[in-house]
Amino acid sequence: MAASLSDILSALKNGVIAINGLISSYAANLLAQSALTTSYSILYTANTSSRVYVNDICVCNTTGAALSVYISLVPLNGTPGASNALFYNASIPAYSTLQWTGTQVLNSGATIQAYASATGCTVNISGRAAT
Repeated sequence: MAASLSDILSALKNGVIAINGLISSYAANLLAQSALTTSYSILYTANTSSRVYVNDICVCNTTGAALSVYISLVPLNGTPGASNALFYNASIPAYSTLQWTGTQVLNSGATIQAYASATGCTVNISGRAAT
């Protein structure tokens, strides 16, 4: 039985999409929330039995000076750096926020690692585990 337009719009409004009987929820969860340090640290590790979809990263500079941030999506047993950077030397003006929205996939055991040029940045990362 075909879904009505009203059913489809309600499903989209509630963050659920149904296609040919398959249902997938796009509701995001907070994956990580942390203050950045001045060397790479692991903010999040994907569970070894699933993939994770990263949908939003928000970095806030709480200081009175511009700071640079580095955020890498690092594969299992990898090293963070330019080869897997999502942000690399991205400047955030004083008292400002840098936000990225999209879709990146972390495979099993992959990590999100980050640091800032000085203390004073906080990061919030949202996404969801693959179902």
